[in-house]
Amino acid sequence: MKNFSLDRRGERRSGPDVWFKMISWLSVIGWILMVIALVLFDVAKPHMLTFFDRFFHVSAATVWDYQLTLYIFFVMVAGFLISAIGLLINARRHRRKKDHFSLSLMLLGIVSLFGAVFYLLRFWRQY
Repeated sequence: MKNFSLDRRGERRSGPDVWFKMISWLSVIGWILMVIALVLFDVAKPHMLTFFDRFFHVSAATVWDYQLTLYIFFVMVAGFLISAIGLLINARRHRRKKDHFSLSLMLLGIVSLFGAVFYLLRFWRQY
């Protein structure tokens, strides 16, 4: 015999839906962009000459590569946009008590925003 309760609706979600999967993928793509931005930052920054560089007369860049810093800015803006889109999807999907906002997308948005603002304050004058 089946046990019927007064609340017949119950939980209709049978697993992760398309929107939840999209939020997860946007988070992954955003953090991959952040890693790319960090690699570009490492390549674009001026390098310090070491003892071996001076001994073997190796030349090293002593100024920022401004073209790469522009790419870093674009990657940061893309990361912020991905974070904003993911958080908007998350907000539309956030209806039940057990639903939660993606901390990963929030952190990605904050870091991307600070990176883009840092670029505007530091490097925008160079162009």
